[in-house]
Amino acid sequence: MTPVPPTPSLADAALAYLRRRRGLLVRLERVEEATRRWDAWETNARLPDGLRRTGRAPILHREGLDGLHRMLVEELGRLDGVAVGDG
Repeated sequence: MTPVPPTPSLADAALAYLRRRRGLLVRLERVEEATRRWDAWETNARLPDGLRRTGRAPILHREGLDGLHRMLVEELGRLDGVAVGDG
């Protein structure tokens, strides 16, 4: 007779939910940091030549960051049972 796998307890389910949610929030914060770097880079590019700081453009494209942000927010919404609409 094969052993029956144990059913996860409510506490295990709660811990798994919190781990998943925390991971999504950490990723969302990283995307928001990258978006802030884009904002700073674009603002710097609009300054007169004498006031501009040197620096490299952000690595990720703005559209990619926006897509990642949308995806993470939708996943958080699904995880929390909240419908996230378009716009």
